[in-house]
Amino acid sequence: MTKTLRSPVISPVVAIVGIGVLAWAAVPAAAMVSSRKFPTRSIEAGEVTVELTPTRVDEDSAVVKIVLDTHAVELDLNLRRGSSLKVDGLVWPTKSYRGDGPGGHHREGTLRFRAAGPPEGELRLRIRGLPEPVLARWQA
Repeated sequence: MTKTLRSPVISPVVAIVGIGVLAWAAVPAAAMVSSRKFPTRSIEAGEVTVELTPTRVDEDSAVVKIVLDTHAVELDLNLRRGSSLKVDGLVWPTKSYRGDGPGGHHREGTLRFRAAGPPEGELRLRIRGLPEPVLARWQA
């Protein structure tokens, strides 16, 4: 008696689920940090309200949305030079600021930082040049 070997038939649903699981497992944990939602931090720096929201933090860079609002002082600070970010104790250099220029009572834009290490641990964003220094923290 001769045995015939048959190749198993895999249903399309099992194949799709298997591919999805493999693709998800192949994504490094560091790349998944950017999909995390970080809360907005609202800080009073003298008579200036500062709202900060990280919108991206991954192995390449960090992007933070910034909103400044006041009715008392001119917002003439250089946000690129006055901002610094540390991630788990490592300084991530400020790459750029895009948004409203110096002056006025309302400014909005984004700060970009170059990655200097893994996007894990505590994020500490400092801003100097306002009536009081600003320090915001998040956990990645």
